[in-house]
Amino acid sequence: MTTRASWSAEVVDVGLFGAMPRYGDMAMHAVLDLSRTFPEGDVARAFERTLRDFPVLGCRYRPGVLRDRWVRSDDGRAVVQETVPADRLETRTMRWVEQPLDPTREPVCRLLAPRTDKGMRL
Repeated sequence: MTTRASWSAEVVDVGLFGAMPRYGDMAMHAVLDLSRTFPEGDVARAFERTLRDFPVLGCRYRPGVLRDRWVRSDDGRAVVQETVPADRLETRTMRWVEQPLDPTREPVCRLLAPRTDKGMRL
C-alpha cells in the first residue's frame, strides 16, 4: 500500500472549513467504556493502524491559494493515555471533548484513553 504526504481537499471539505467561522468546528465524539484495560502500546499501535488504513484521519487541513490540501500531521498529542481516578473520569472526558480542535494545526482524529481501577474509556 502506498501513502501520500498530502491529498487535494474536496469541495465538501472546503465548504465545511469555510463554514467554521460562522458555525464553529464540527466534531463528532464517540465514547466507549470498557470493563478491561489494554496495555498502552497496544492502544497506540491500534490507533496507528487505523490511521494507516484511513490516512486522511491523521492529517491536518491546509488552506491554499489555488487548492486546499490535507497534509500529514506528526502531532504527538493525537493519542493521550493516562490513569485517572474513577470519580474524575467524566470531568476528564468533558475537558477533552470541550478542548477546541484546530484542523489546520492538529490531526482531525485524536484519541483519549484514560484508565481507571474499573476499566478503560476510549
